[in-house]
Amino acid sequence: MRLSRVPDGNIPELFDGLDDGALALVVNAARHCTRLREEVFCRQGESAANLYLLTKGLVKVGGTTDTGKEVLLNWMRPGEAFGLGALLSAPTDYVWTVYSAAPSEALQWDAATINRFAHSSPSVYANALSITLQWARQLQDRFEELSTKMVEQRLAHLVLFLADRFPIPQPAQVPVSHEELAQMIGTTLFGVSRIINRWQRLGYVQKSRNRLLVLDREGLSRTTSESADSHAPAMANASQHTQSRLAFY
Repeated sequence: MRLSRVPDGNIPELFDGLDDGALALVVNAARHCTRLREEVFCRQGESAANLYLLTKGLVKVGGTTDTGKEVLLNWMRPGEAFGLGALLSAPTDYVWTVYSAAPSEALQWDAATINRFAHSSPSVYANALSITLQWARQLQDRFEELSTKMVEQRLAHLVLFLADRFPIPQPAQVPVSHEELAQMIGTTLFGVSRIINRWQRLGYVQKSRNRLLVLDREGLSRTTSESADSHAPAMANASQHTQSRLAFY
């Protein structure tokens, strides 16, 4: 079923398995909300009063540590849901802050509405659990990389991860800064800049004022499993590799 109020008319993962009638019912029960760039949808620590489904734009998912340090976890695209704590019967808080990286639109359900619907369509609970486990696995992978991988390996893995999430034929335009990359892999801004400069000399990437063009995915893939000293200094032939773009602000 294709509905105009869901991204590209496709069924989002949260509502996978619903029949046409149930899907129409839940979509029609939603409110439409918009956010300008840098405006918050939901904030870490506040009561999970609403569940959201992004329909247009791009949002960042992050938070603040007990020491006040900002942490960026990921970006979310249209079709992805956040604020899943609203599905729990017991009161809970938002785990992360979600805010718009660009003008964005979402469908919004208050906790009572989405819970009534989920009780009549239990597959929503199963889908929400699956999404939550995917996020848990992502966090686990990040923790393991912090414990076992060098900084350059972690950065290469992250850049490839982002390129896969925002692929061609619509070149990735992810509003990510060197500082945000540093946050995501647990290193310094200087360290990220130094590595990206080195990759540019090797022909792995080409950077400009507002984007990072990935020229050699194979080279970056090798970096994820090799130490920095083991890389051959030969320049990569960019024309032989799939290209992806990450925009830097």
